[in-house]
Amino acid sequence: MKNKLQQAGTSIIHFFDKIIPKPKQVVLENGTIVNPPRSASMYITIALVIVIVYFSKITEFELAVIFRNFTNIFDFLNQILRPDFSYYSTVVPKVLETIRMAFLGTLVGALLSLPVAFFISANINKNAKWIGASVKVLLSLIRTFPMLVYARIILLLFIPGSGPLVGTISVTIFTFSILTKMLYEHIETIDLSAYEAIESTGVTKVKAFITAVLPDILPVYFSLSLYSFDINIRHSTVLGYVGAGGIGVILKRTLQNREYNRAGMILFIVFIAILSIEALSKYIRRRLA
Repeated sequence: MKNKLQQAGTSIIHFFDKIIPKPKQVVLENGTIVNPPRSASMYITIALVIVIVYFSKITEFELAVIFRNFTNIFDFLNQILRPDFSYYSTVVPKVLETIRMAFLGTLVGALLSLPVAFFISANINKNAKWIGASVKVLLSLIRTFPMLVYARIILLLFIPGSGPLVGTISVTIFTFSILTKMLYEHIETIDLSAYEAIESTGVTKVKAFITAVLPDILPVYFSLSLYSFDINIRHSTVLGYVGAGGIGVILKRTLQNREYNRAGMILFIVFIAILSIEALSKYIRRRLA
């Protein structure tokens, strides 16, 4: 087996010797002959070419099709960059619905994440590590699936027309899983000297946590919650693609019907809303810092 591997390695080396010439030998002043190694960039380039060709065949990628249909993008941009402002009255209520979904889902998810992060932090509840580990595994499982999957699953539990409620629950689940992870990881890195000193006086863990730990993590908690809200606004815009309410409902319809002027109006209003919320979030985070 070893001899076969050596023969295979020798064959590969001979193959590269044929297609890639060796660098010229260098003779030093003392007469020593040095064989400079080949540049690693050659091997990297060959490997990249092989990978690109391989995955192009798997995905049935055809560069000729892109060049042939490339001009279609100009027609699309010509329409989407000329928004239909008469569609304003239809877009704004849906954008506000999307913001409400993101805000309420973020608020509920953030409120739930704080007590759970406290109970599963290994440095605080040392006697229940197996419970904390189990919850952490569950949170990892929850984070595995995107928000759209939760929206689709939750839709099966509600009657048609309850899209905004489904979207809010989906945002809540996503926010809860992300914030809880970030919070317990932060709690497990802080100094618990004050917490242990207060707990030694005989008060409960919860009271010691509120007194000694909570003031330390509140700025991080608020900052992460605002950041999650910022992300959830973007995610909520596509929840309507599965019927979970918000602006995604009409965005999907306009794109399917090739009403790109109306789609441009939707994207314009969403862009303004996201910029406004992002600016507000940055201002609040600076005030909290």
